[in-house]
Amino acid sequence: MKKIVFTLWILTCITTFNRVFGIGEKLSPMAEVSILTCSPGEELYSVFGHSAIRVSDPMNNIDYVYNYGTFDFGTPNFYIKFARGKLDYMLSVELFKDFRQEYIEEKRSIWEQVLDISHQEKQQLFLLLETNATQENRFYRYDFFFENCATRIRDIVQKALNNKIKFADLKEKKKLSFRDLIVPYMIYQKWSDFGINVLLGLPTDKEMRSDQYMFMPDQLQKGFQKAKYRNSNKSLVKANNIIYDAKTPIADTTAPVTPNMVFWGLFAITVIGSILLWKKNPVRYWIDFSLFSIFGLLGVLILLMWVATDHKATAWNMNILWALPSHLFFAFILLKKNKPRFMNFYFLGISLLMLILVLSYKALPQWLNISTIPIMLTISVRSFIIFWKENRD
Repeated sequence: MKKIVFTLWILTCITTFNRVFGIGEKLSPMAEVSILTCSPGEELYSVFGHSAIRVSDPMNNIDYVYNYGTFDFGTPNFYIKFARGKLDYMLSVELFKDFRQEYIEEKRSIWEQVLDISHQEKQQLFLLLETNATQENRFYRYDFFFENCATRIRDIVQKALNNKIKFADLKEKKKLSFRDLIVPYMIYQKWSDFGINVLLGLPTDKEMRSDQYMFMPDQLQKGFQKAKYRNSNKSLVKANNIIYDAKTPIADTTAPVTPNMVFWGLFAITVIGSILLWKKNPVRYWIDFSLFSIFGLLGVLILLMWVATDHKATAWNMNILWALPSHLFFAFILLKKNKPRFMNFYFLGISLLMLILVLSYKALPQWLNISTIPIMLTISVRSFIIFWKENRD
């Protein structure tokens, strides 16, 4: 066993030595560089697809895939860093055959775009990738919209080609925001769609520039397909290959119970319960305590994602207008025997605010998930009843 471990250690050292000191880094004239685009998967982490770079050189026995979309689960405080937007992603390198097999097993298609670049440019791109893959350079601060597996590919190709490439305008006739582009991918992930859209703020609804479309793998693929050299108008892509055709659409994994069903059900129960429990104050207060505690805690989370993280997309989040952190404070006030008078004005104001938000839903600068409407109506009904009852009692 010790001999096997020692042998593996020696092989690892040799591989590392080769990569660090440049042994075998000269590509042959037969080398090719291509962009790999993988279709979306069924899991949340894979619903947006994936992009990578392939460098193949049969004469030098090279067939590597450079993947900017990986991270280390062993990172200290992994989940805290992930939540705060401080988790570093990294460039990993693997054999193409292993990369292909992984996506075949997941039944996700792989498309390849072979780049029409000179041998010198292939060599330059290869060296940049190898430099990026070293231990001291492989990590980068991930941002879903601006620094990810797709944007990194766009940028490093431009750098290797000295900005010779002109990417076509990817804007459609209709002006699209970042949110517009991600929502269609969440069609079978209703609860994830709700959660993500509640946490994403106003910057997500900003109209994108054409180059920003390429934060999505399929848009990166489209961008490369239409790209041309600035001077010669020659296409950047010389060939398209289908590495693997899954031939099966993404399965409909929609949960039988959707957010819309749950929150409209909550609204209906609130209206009926408000009538049935009109005179049962202790029960009524505990129900309101639970309701406003939950939405108050959600408001605290939204506020923390806004001010206490590095996530640019979670700032200026208008969902905080209905999920106010102050709900949590007033939830505890409701349990007090002698309630302060200012509590009445708070709940009257909240009731009116919720109605205004519902009526101005489509006019708001930030798109809110449709399932927030029954939530706002529920808050409005209970807030008005608290105000009415407290003023009469």
